[in-house]
Amino acid sequence: MSATKALPFIVVLIILLLIPRLAWLDRDSVDLSLGVAGAPAKAPASHPPSGLSWILDHMKARPAGREGWGLIPGELSPAALRGLSVLYLTGTMAESSPVGVGIDETDAGASAAGGWLSGSDGRALSAFIARGGAVIAEGGLLPTLLDPEAGWRVEDCFRVRWTGWVGLTVDDIGDPSETPGWILRRIREAGETAPVGGPAVILFKGEMVLVLRDEIELTEAVHEIEPSSETELVADLPSRVPYKGWFDVVDVKGGGRTLASHRLAVTDWGAKKLSEVGLSSSFPCIVGYRGAHAAYYLSVVLSQDGPSEFWVQVAGYPRAASVIAGRLGNKRAEAYWRFFYPIMRNIILEASEARRGIGT
Repeated sequence: MSATKALPFIVVLIILLLIPRLAWLDRDSVDLSLGVAGAPAKAPASHPPSGLSWILDHMKARPAGREGWGLIPGELSPAALRGLSVLYLTGTMAESSPVGVGIDETDAGASAAGGWLSGSDGRALSAFIARGGAVIAEGGLLPTLLDPEAGWRVEDCFRVRWTGWVGLTVDDIGDPSETPGWILRRIREAGETAPVGGPAVILFKGEMVLVLRDEIELTEAVHEIEPSSETELVADLPSRVPYKGWFDVVDVKGGGRTLASHRLAVTDWGAKKLSEVGLSSSFPCIVGYRGAHAAYYLSVVLSQDGPSEFWVQVAGYPRAASVIAGRLGNKRAEAYWRFFYPIMRNIILEASEARRGIGT
């Protein structure tokens, strides 16, 4: 085909590619009174951690009445929370050993600061939701709550209970970039057999370690997240998306509703191993509560563990990004764009609307 004949096709292709981008540019901006707090974030003081900031950027969200997104250093004082409608509590398991897995942080080379919520922080959180504030939290928060008062206040706020278990799903347990050496050491110390390679799900509770291995305790699907069909928050989402990374194992308390679930694709032997330690192959991934206040708990780390910079140069193209990521086998980016981006957009908007409905 000559260049002249190909030109109309090229023009049409460019137009088709520009439509989502132009639609995104034409979309109205969203004003949000949102503050971010958590373990020390690797981000400028005016900008939230990467995975969260990309969601806000794609939402065309703007800080309402504040300079920047109001990252909250130190404790959650009433003054720090004043003027906020939504509080986002970040997770701490993105790049190192979570505090809740029974290993010395210095041994693991951990940089995450555990136990950052104190009893006074818990009381400030209770006061915030008492005046109608909406709260969103993510994985790694509950395992780091070393203060008992902070623990029960957070669980009461989000209507969840941490089981004491923390998990990690990897594509290749033999890859050091996915499975740090301390994990393999913990597996050996617990008397478990560490696979040489392949997909695996590793579960920790104190000194206990449980390994689910490919083709022994796991089937080909390994680990997926499945949205609930009972809420509009997950409308138009895929029926399931693959997942890899850290996660908490939580139960739902009274008043909470499961918006999405983890599903481990286990064999009969895998189901038996889980049952022996009181676990199931299905457990909550996202829990929501709408009552006197609005609260949402994600049992995964999202804010500091989003896709790489390559995947965010596509404002207006989240669906295309998810397709490309899926074709390339990038489970993290695929899950981010197909699932976490749309559901977190919906949750942030619902939390903001819930706060406006309650009043300031």
